[in-house]
Amino acid sequence: MRSAGAHSQICSGGGWVARLMRILERRWQGPLKQPVWLSVALAWAAILCGWGCYQGPGGGPSLKTPVERAQETGLRVGLIALDGAQWEAVERLLERGELPNTAKLLEGGLHGELNSHSQQTDAELLWSEAFTGRRTPGHGLQGIAELVGSKRWRPVNATQRRVLSLWNVLGELGHACTLVGFPVTWPAERIRGNLVSERFAGHLMQYWVPLVDSGPLAFPPELNQRLLPQRPKPQEFARSSMASIVNVGDGEWRESLALRPLPGHRWSTLRFALAAQFANEEVFGNLLREAPANFQALYLGALDPVSEVFWNRNCPEQFGRAPEEWRPAADPVSGLLRRFDATLGSLLEQLGPNGIILVVSTFGFEPKGNGAYTVSSELIPPGTLLDPPDKIEMGVWAERRARGFYLAGGAALRTGIGPQLEPVDLFPLILRLLGAPIPWDLDGELARDPAGPAAQKLFEAEFLNNFEVRRLRSFEDWWNRTDYLGDQVESALETTYRFKLDPRRSQLNVFR
Repeated sequence: MRSAGAHSQICSGGGWVARLMRILERRWQGPLKQPVWLSVALAWAAILCGWGCYQGPGGGPSLKTPVERAQETGLRVGLIALDGAQWEAVERLLERGELPNTAKLLEGGLHGELNSHSQQTDAELLWSEAFTGRRTPGHGLQGIAELVGSKRWRPVNATQRRVLSLWNVLGELGHACTLVGFPVTWPAERIRGNLVSERFAGHLMQYWVPLVDSGPLAFPPELNQRLLPQRPKPQEFARSSMASIVNVGDGEWRESLALRPLPGHRWSTLRFALAAQFANEEVFGNLLREAPANFQALYLGALDPVSEVFWNRNCPEQFGRAPEEWRPAADPVSGLLRRFDATLGSLLEQLGPNGIILVVSTFGFEPKGNGAYTVSSELIPPGTLLDPPDKIEMGVWAERRARGFYLAGGAALRTGIGPQLEPVDLFPLILRLLGAPIPWDLDGELARDPAGPAAQKLFEAEFLNNFEVRRLRSFEDWWNRTDYLGDQVESALETTYRFKLDPRRSQLNVFR
């Protein structure tokens, strides 16, 4: 890690000049005259000095550290990740008046499209882009899993990111952070605040077996120890909790009782997905009450798997049926959107008048055709479904599409329709809101031109005038990514799983 003192020494250039003079004098003794080697040495010293001081185009030489470049905006930022949400489904509920907090956010904020530059639909890669400001594979991840040997796969993990994450930077600048449930945050790393990784509750929706967590689920260590006994157990998920999302009959409830979610099976998927999301919501709420943070983010992950198997109930018109056949009470996609709206209201209240709220869906869904089929319960491994019917309905009705959206509101932001963004733009957007400098080595329009047309459509003119854009070459010049990981790298690399087929969740076969 380079300290401010080391950076200053590089910029001074004096130590490098003397060292290069000695090297060149030894190498070119005899025919080389002193003025020549002195000129060469000074030229190299100038290059090195420029490298140490360079802050990017227009940046000029500066000895200021990132902390010295930061500004105090007085804002707090809250982020809700709603992956899998389709804007048309949100609009329909808005028209019915069933999303009052979302309507309030839209009335006083802005919304726009959020599309991946590479048409990605894997949450692991999209949120790695959002939290590092680098497009895939610039952040270090190549895919969602890697082959180890001939039959074992290792899901991607936080140790494979080779650049700083948003919470690394914000922590160094003095901002406390709270994050719960985001992909590729396990093993939980050192953070100023609280980090609960996706493995705390996400293990319920993993189709690989066996699951072995050899790294910490949360940070700090005392939080990890406190949460271990609180990991959600599917057998403790009550019918009343599922009924808060969708009407559930006796047969459907019995069919949901499973040891693990079956790919393409509606009711076990719904039960496990809800158990995981409800647990993350509870932990997030408790942490915010205990220790409010300047940046707080919650990942709501149930919409993704639930939409795949219930999309025909949310959009009957896409499957040759009349739109009037849509029944909100029987549609868990609508039920999850209503629950999100309640979570949004709680976060808006907690953030207060200086709060900025961001709601982000990095991908949506489109119909896959009639994916329904039935299988005999005799084909299901004994004990997987605890009370299976004779015939079990299976099917996947939708697939991901690389089209998302964002909602944003707060005192520093404009209202109306915002610019089209991509996930990497979230990194400089949040940095700007919290007064952090913007590095030159990021991807995306907001990083290239943080005062340009996109920024002018996002930020109020008063905010742009009061808080100038401050740049620097790279955060990695000052802080080292590995310093936040400790001894977790080896434990993460030891964790592998045996898949039946392909590591992509949609192609897994968990049946023996």
